[in-house]
Amino acid sequence: MEDLFYHVVIRGYNRNNIFENPEDKIHCLNLAVKHFKEYVRCHAFVIMDNHAHWLLSTQEKNKLGKFMQELQSNFTRYYRSTYLNPDPVFQGRYYATLLSDPKAVKNVFFYIHLNPANTKKPSQYDQYLWSSISWYIADGGENQKNMSFDCEQLWESLRQHIQIGAICKLFNTNADYCKSTFRNHFKQQLLLKQPDADMAFETSPRQAEQIKAMRIIEQYFKKAGSPTQFSSFNRTNIDIFFAKIHKFVRDQIILQIYEEVNLGWRGIASLVRCSPSTVRYVVNKRKQPQ
Repeated sequence: MEDLFYHVVIRGYNRNNIFENPEDKIHCLNLAVKHFKEYVRCHAFVIMDNHAHWLLSTQEKNKLGKFMQELQSNFTRYYRSTYLNPDPVFQGRYYATLLSDPKAVKNVFFYIHLNPANTKKPSQYDQYLWSSISWYIADGGENQKNMSFDCEQLWESLRQHIQIGAICKLFNTNADYCKSTFRNHFKQQLLLKQPDADMAFETSPRQAEQIKAMRIIEQYFKKAGSPTQFSSFNRTNIDIFFAKIHKFVRDQIILQIYEEVNLGWRGIASLVRCSPSTVRYVVNKRKQPQ
């Protein structure tokens, strides 16, 4: 029988920061490690201040329920005794979504590891301490070596329990080669990630066109100012870039994307940080006889 993959989410009551302190996150991870072997296999996780995501697999759904019961009940006891707070700790039970195909598993895998990019510095998502990303793009636990508190035993336990093989298999790569592969995947997905986008991180024909457009934008980006002005090509600096450049340069980018890439008005507008009507106006103006 093959494992069933689940995307599991737990959230603080009223979105309270139940994992605000490092000690809270460490305790949650220690509880998870304690019960991984008995109930589930863990492929990815991220713990934010008020919620956590897990990518878990098991052959028996009831084992997932038992794992989450152990995790939530024990963390509740810890939280109430530590902070002397009698209020509910979690927003009800956990949320679990069965991932029915490999594409869905890949989507959630990216979504979990890019979660810190929503609230932290987007370009530093790969340095976030409280996720499994370093097991995929570096030596597991590499990000945590310079922590000011000692949890070496925890990272060693996680190293033994994070099941990266199944994810590498989905990407047709092996554990030794996956580091560079995943670095490229994450860089690609972060550039495409929009604030209101869904979790469709699987490369599609449309996204292939978006990548072509981003390469055009990157060419103009590199020509703009000194390296210190735009230190890295990420979403934040792209926003700054389009806010600062002259309208003539922006229009040149729009026209080049329109001519070389198969994207509509809205697709171009979302990448160039303007309205679809602006893109339409620029293109139509170019078409008018001189």
